[in-house]
Amino acid sequence: MSKKPMNLVLFRFAIEHISRVSRVLKQPRSHALLVGVGGSGRQSVTRLAAHMADDELFQVSARSRVHKKAARTRLPSVGFRS
Repeated sequence: MSKKPMNLVLFRFAIEHISRVSRVLKQPRSHALLVGVGGSGRQSVTRLAAHMADDELFQVSARSRVHKKAARTRLPSVGFRS
């Protein structure tokens, strides 16, 4: 990940979502399910909130039976990192 400074312009809607995700991340053993249409910025908002909280971001992607099985075996080791 690059450490190069970046100028950002955030709209009120984005700031509200970043603050909601940040609030969830501050809770012990927290999790969130973000739902929306593609291209709505869910991933960017979550990455920014995780970076602000100095948290490690873990993304689960289960698109086929093989991936679902692999995800099930990996989740217990990921669930208790904090």
